[in-house]
Amino acid sequence: MKIISNQFINNKIKSTRQSVTFNGYAACPLKNLYLQADSSTKSIELAKEIKQIGLKEFFNVFIQVGKEIYDPDNYPIKPNQRINSSISVWGQDNKIVVENKDGGKDEIVAVSTKPNLAYLDYNAPELLANTLQLNFRRQNSIVEYGNCFIGKNNKGEYYAIIGKDDQIRTSKKIALSEIPCEVNTYSDLSDVFKYKNLDFKNNKEKYEEKAKRQIAKDLNIKPKNIYFISQPDFHLDMGICPLKYPYVLVNDFNYSIEILNKLSKTTNNAAIKQQLDELIENTKNLKKETESNYTDADTICKELERYGFKVIKVPGRINNAGTNFMNSIVSQRPNGDLAYITNKSCWHEEKKTNPPRINLNEIFEKVLKAKVPDIKQVYFVSGPKYDSGYEYVSNSLENKKAGVHCMICEHPNFSRWNV
Repeated sequence: MKIISNQFINNKIKSTRQSVTFNGYAACPLKNLYLQADSSTKSIELAKEIKQIGLKEFFNVFIQVGKEIYDPDNYPIKPNQRINSSISVWGQDNKIVVENKDGGKDEIVAVSTKPNLAYLDYNAPELLANTLQLNFRRQNSIVEYGNCFIGKNNKGEYYAIIGKDDQIRTSKKIALSEIPCEVNTYSDLSDVFKYKNLDFKNNKEKYEEKAKRQIAKDLNIKPKNIYFISQPDFHLDMGICPLKYPYVLVNDFNYSIEILNKLSKTTNNAAIKQQLDELIENTKNLKKETESNYTDADTICKELERYGFKVIKVPGRINNAGTNFMNSIVSQRPNGDLAYITNKSCWHEEKKTNPPRINLNEIFEKVLKAKVPDIKQVYFVSGPKYDSGYEYVSNSLENKKAGVHCMICEHPNFSRWNV
């Protein structure tokens, strides 16, 4: 199978390599990555795995366990240990680290409302900021940071790509701001809004513009550089991954299906063909399920292109929810090369077959490196295994619809990014 897949992918590389050129990547250099531990030690073991990548890629890794912050290697793990952490593993959604516009300490900006998470998740960002001696403030908008990407354009100005769901949430919050009520959850926003019978639809554009200005203020970004796009999934990081401006990776289910179909047509091995047919059917079902609730790749691409971005379609989601290569961290090395840190697909390991199952990680890596030559290293992270044999990250994707990017808050190395 390896020969078959390499033959097809290498042919595909030849046809795509000429169409995309890159000049000196300036994708985000990383200083620190911050994870959160839940009641299981598996999140700590994942942090240890990512720390080993950090040693090669010039960034540090810390994990928050309850009210304490640890180097993951310094947290002792005992067999079958449970942790009294009181927080979830979703370290991305409740905070973001931004550069202080006045040149002072970097800032952690945290969510302003209390989502349906453990109580300490609301307080966790401030505890992290205090421990690391960073500035801290809460946003007045409603932006979940798995639904927001910050980058820099060719003028050195920050920009943000934000999912339209957060534009709507922030617009409604602003519309409700004159009403003296306590809003603790997102559902309360729509409930109170309906109860007060505000005419939001007739003033939609006005509130959306106010939302843009508020989000821009929260993120220290010019309003003209705030770009709202449709949702490829519940969060943007499930379907897109920005590189250096103006390039953005976008998952394309049709591309995934095309690759699998061509592999199926090139093999004479009945067992391999059966595997491929199963993958094709599963990917079609995943596409149907996702696009029935969210927006298709072509629409997402057109929206990004209207803002001046250049789109690179990739086969970032294959088979089922347990395989997602978009939910990733991209780190820039000092020499400008990129490292891509993503979720490992365990599909080829879930069953022992003869011949062995197709390795989806290899397929994605070959396509990605062909389309983005500056990506020199792809890391597939898995975390530890459960007793059932499933690995931590793929199990999280399949059962909780969230992967490694959802678990990690990036702290850019702003001094290196600004050079």
